[in-house]
Amino acid sequence: MGGLIAALLSIELIGIFFTLLIFKVLKYETSLGELLSLAFFYGTGIIVFELFLLYSFGVYFNFRDIIVLLLALLIMTPILFVKFFPKIKYQSIKLDSWLFESLFFLILFLVIVIEIVVIIFMIPPILAYCRDSVAIYAFKAKIFYFNSGIPKDFFKWSEATVGAPGYPLLLPLIMTWVYEFTGFNDAIVSKLMPLFFCVFLIIFYVLLKKYFNRKYALLGIFLFATMPQVERVTCVILSDLILTIFVTLAFIYYMFFLKDGEFKYLIISSLLFGFSLWTKDEAILFSGVFIVSLFFYLKDNFKQKLWKYLAIAFFIIFICYLPWFLTKKFNHMVNTSDVNLSVITFRQAINNIKSLPVFLNQLRIQVFALEYWNIFWIILITAIILKRDLLFKGKNKYITLFIVMTIAAHFLAYMFIASEGRSRSILITATPRYLVHFIGCFIFLLLYLLRDSNLIQD
Repeated sequence: MGGLIAALLSIELIGIFFTLLIFKVLKYETSLGELLSLAFFYGTGIIVFELFLLYSFGVYFNFRDIIVLLLALLIMTPILFVKFFPKIKYQSIKLDSWLFESLFFLILFLVIVIEIVVIIFMIPPILAYCRDSVAIYAFKAKIFYFNSGIPKDFFKWSEATVGAPGYPLLLPLIMTWVYEFTGFNDAIVSKLMPLFFCVFLIIFYVLLKKYFNRKYALLGIFLFATMPQVERVTCVILSDLILTIFVTLAFIYYMFFLKDGEFKYLIISSLLFGFSLWTKDEAILFSGVFIVSLFFYLKDNFKQKLWKYLAIAFFIIFICYLPWFLTKKFNHMVNTSDVNLSVITFRQAINNIKSLPVFLNQLRIQVFALEYWNIFWIILITAIILKRDLLFKGKNKYITLFIVMTIAAHFLAYMFIASEGRSRSILITATPRYLVHFIGCFIFLLLYLLRDSNLIQD
């Protein structure tokens, strides 16, 4: 366990160094909770980006090199913190009195704590609990760790040798980083997802409190933490939770940009969208829709800065994705034989449309079946119906545009690229996980609609 703590601290240290630089350049005023939690996810992205570049050029890190790097950062970060001190709002770490004054919100808080404990105890001691955990992620991490890097011809290996060779490598690479501290240990690395989950709840609360108020924020993390689909992807090694985290945070910072029009939020959001591209290919859809939505927003509100802001956002995302894009392009990599862009045909897409009833039935199961049932969906649907006039009012239309376009892009992408005859099975097995990707955005939308109704007073 000591090795895992050291690995997490190393991710945090690298993230703090990077985040301090970004915040100083942007003159961003932050809270300590936002700085530390955002730094963890930025640190994850930086480590993966760095490892991939080093491995691609045949430079392999061992544990000694990592310690030297961390010691250098350990010396430089306090200096950087003093020299480039960002404005930080220090808040005492205590439970606010309002939490105890309201039985309802006290219950929400206690349920969140219980849910975290339940998830920790639900984690299986081995990764065989889920096929994808082993075949796509753990096996690659094991190869990278024992090879001290990515094997020379790894990206030319067939699917028969390594599962889903074209899947982005954030999770295998961050697992490799942890292995450098713990040794090869599946039982330890399986704790990664709950740790990502807990850190996300912190920053999710901080950002929702900043945008709405503390009661909305607590309600938001309660809804996220108690979602059955979220619980399932948190208990296994899958990239879906990490994709959800990066996309949700990027989306919320984008919402701050829409609200205040401040350039700093656009940069933070673009970086998160860029790092999300290393989690799963579905992030391409989120990032693409972000650029389209941003174009329409800038066209309506910042016409003079339209191309400047749009070019900067696109450039940040493109640079983050470029190494992986070039690797896939030059090695002619595909995710799996079931999802192969090179064999798309119009006839295949038309045939896959026949699977629409399967998709709708899966949505029905995820929303209304007893096994997955959660009151969130009922509240969301009711709020959308009752407050439908707000969905396209003013800047709200950009929130709605982002969510609707991304959902449509997901559906159309799988209708078009799933190999003939496989769309039904893909939709059946993958719909629960795809739904997770949108939950953070859906929760934000619900809180937005509730705020307009003044149902929750601060």
